[in-house]
Parts: sequence; structure tokens; C-alpha cells
Amino acid sequence: VPGLINGTPYQVRLRTVTAVGVSDASAAVSATPRRAPDAPAIDSLVLGDGSLEVAFTPSSDGGSAIVDYEYSLDGGVTWVSAQSTQSPILIADLVNGTSYGVQLRAVNEAGPGAPSVERSGTPRTAPGPVSIDAVSAGDGEVTVDVSLSSDGGSPITNFEYSLDGGLTWIALDPAQTTSPITIPGLENGTDYNLVVRGRNEAGPGAGQGDRD
Repeated sequence: VPGLINGTPYQVRLRTVTAVGVSDASAAVSATPRRAPDAPAIDSLVLGDGSLEVAFTPSSDGGSAIVDYEYSLDGGVTWVSAQSTQSPILIADLVNGTSYGVQLRAVNEAGPGAPSVERSGTPRTAPGPVSIDAVSAGDGEVTVDVSLSSDGGSPITNFEYSLDGGLTWIALDPAQTTSPITIPGLENGTDYNLVVRGRNEAGPGAGQGDRD
């Protein structure tokens, strides 16, 4: 029976037609046409620590309620249940610094629908602790050799230093992203309780490496 509207319930009856005439109608049976959902649209990816939070806009449900969303990280070869029907969904257990291409599809009683357009994101976190390996004193400045335990999956954008054991922090200006770093504007003959931390797009890391 064509030409029906998906999602609309119909009461279906049948009767036969012969040369003699038309039979009585059968008992009514309720049925609702449906199809798999249309592709959702990924609106944004929030980059987290080993995770991606995927915000999306649903499309047509095909005439049957969405029962789940699935995601793929390998171009649609394999699909994993998100166990959620609401935006956003969280994809966890990812590797920081690795780029993932994310696709979504909705599932209803008719089955999985069309996949979304792929959108890429790279999980990240703030940098790991910085170790101060050596300090060389100069005229009103010190040069500091530092070792970074991890960039958190996102390149270092600058280093910050504290001269009071981590109570207050100052960003290097201009920005420095590699060791050694130079800390200017100091007073000759004054002892400083120096702590250094790295910063990436996820924010500042843990301060570590107290050194006078």
C-alpha cells in the first residue's frame, strides 16, 4: 500500500473483489509506516582528556522513535553504540594527541540510518609537570633548562613561571615553547622560589620544580 506518511498509524482492512461482488472487510489491523532515520549533523566536538564530547542536531526519525545513536572512528567500517539518544554524547578511552574522524548515525526500530558527515578532533589535556634541570643566573634574569613530562596531546604554546612557589603566575612574553627559557625582570642578589609550568590549548599544567 504506497503513498502513506511515515510515522502515521493506519487502520488497515482488506476485502476481496470477484465478478460476483465485494466481500466483507477483514478485521482492522493497525500499522505505522517507517524507515531508517536520516543522518544527524555534528555541530561541534569538545576536546577532553582522552575523550571527545560530540554535540549534534538530529534529523528526521523516519517515522519511528530513535532508540540509540552509534559512532564510528574508522570511516564507517565499525560502529559502537553510544547508549544515548540525547546530544551531546561522550566518546571515551581515546588516546591524547591522536586525531579521530567521528561519524554518527541514529538507530530506530527499522535499523541504523545514514551516517553524518565526518568531523575530526584530537583529545587533549593540560601538560604534565615540568622539571627544572638547571638554572643559570644572569644580569637581572635567569636561564632555565626545563624538561616536560608530557604535552598532554597538544603542542606547548608557552611557559609560565612563579616566583613565589606557585601562588601567582606570569606568562613569558614573548612566548617561549622550547627549553631553555629565559625569565627576565629580576633583581640581582634576590633569592626567588621558582616554579615553572607549561601551557597548551587545554590550559596550564601542574606547577613543579621548586628551585631557589
